[in-house]
Amino acid sequence: MNSNIKGIVSLLLAITMLLSLPVISFADDDGNDDYIFLGRQGLASLARGELLVEAYDRVAECIEEHEKRADLKDLVISAEELTLVVDTYRNDAHGHFWVANTYSMTAYSESHIVSFIPDYNSLAGDCEEDLEKNREIFDDAVDALLNKAGIRSSMSDYEKEKRIHDALVMSNTYKSGENAHNEFGALVEHQSVCQGYSLAFQYLLRQVGIPACSVVGYSRNEYHSWNLVYIDGEYYYTDATWDDPLTEVKGDDSDIFYGYFNVTADYLSKDHTWTPPVYGLPECSATKDNYYTHNPANLIDLSLITEEAVAALFKNGFARIEAKNCTASDIGAWFFDHAFKIAALCGYDLNKETGANYTLSGDEIHLFIIGTLPEPEYLLGDLDSNGKVNSVDSNLLKRIIIGNLLPTDIQKKAGDMDANQSLNNIDANLHKRIVLGN
Repeated sequence: MNSNIKGIVSLLLAITMLLSLPVISFADDDGNDDYIFLGRQGLASLARGELLVEAYDRVAECIEEHEKRADLKDLVISAEELTLVVDTYRNDAHGHFWVANTYSMTAYSESHIVSFIPDYNSLAGDCEEDLEKNREIFDDAVDALLNKAGIRSSMSDYEKEKRIHDALVMSNTYKSGENAHNEFGALVEHQSVCQGYSLAFQYLLRQVGIPACSVVGYSRNEYHSWNLVYIDGEYYYTDATWDDPLTEVKGDDSDIFYGYFNVTADYLSKDHTWTPPVYGLPECSATKDNYYTHNPANLIDLSLITEEAVAALFKNGFARIEAKNCTASDIGAWFFDHAFKIAALCGYDLNKETGANYTLSGDEIHLFIIGTLPEPEYLLGDLDSNGKVNSVDSNLLKRIIIGNLLPTDIQKKAGDMDANQSLNNIDANLHKRIVLGN
């Protein structure tokens, strides 16, 4: 993850989605959602926390209002303290995509800073109207992603976070560009590097009341950014960048990795290194909202693995596994030795060309079988496979047609009411007429 350096560096919903769902607001009547900002809370815990939080708020307000400078002279803070403040601000979920990663300051001395002077990127434009237009575009993109994720207020923090995680990973591509280091690149232009992923992820979480911040360090021999997330009373690390398969063409959720979704510090430290800020970071040792705690059947120990257990995980030629007491590559090697027996257990016709492959990220491995399966049985119009054709199926079909749901093979066949090998509004209208008895 590269960034231009100047001066002092900042180290940085959903049974049906036919109508646009409102973004859930967790702010108070004055728009105050300070509890969301984990870094700001950290500053408040320090000996001079009150002054540092005041400096933080002035920096944030200066950038929010697109001002040229923030006056700090009455606070009497040092250059080192301002650097801490700006680093902390940058890693909180403000959504200020128009601010650059660089800034400058004026001072009476190293121990007495007079003002903070932000640098703005091209998204700030040449006038306030330019920035306002980009803010509207950004807000629309945020709403669109949350709507696509199908967020509902009745969901648990875990489900909200997972849906946002999945929607971001499926809509964004890891790619450098002018705005690749900010939220606008990730959510509007749909391409960013790790900083864009982490800033976008935490800003989306802010919209549904989940505190999160960015953590910076190194992973896979490069500068990297990921997130600290607070859900259901516990802290976790999530790295949406490494959960993205990093391919430009994406299919269904078999492309998504969960090997870095709500993991502990110990797990993350296998291939991430970071230095906590002076106020420290919360202990991340909880596992109750790790993806594989919620899906324990997918957690496999190589010494206990069986062909039957792995075959049971396959759906539409895909299985997801988290390696336990071994590495993902160990599982991959075992899979290649047993792939044809697993394919037979899954019902593949071994008299026809059959193959196997896998991809991995961290301790997670995705297994694939490529071959021929018998045609699945289905009832025309029955998209939820419950043996009935009703309005629930109509809603599922409409979600598929407008792009809010990726169909399974059975749904593609069951929803094709006019048998033309595609799903469109004609199929939706025919389905509705059947349900209404017309």
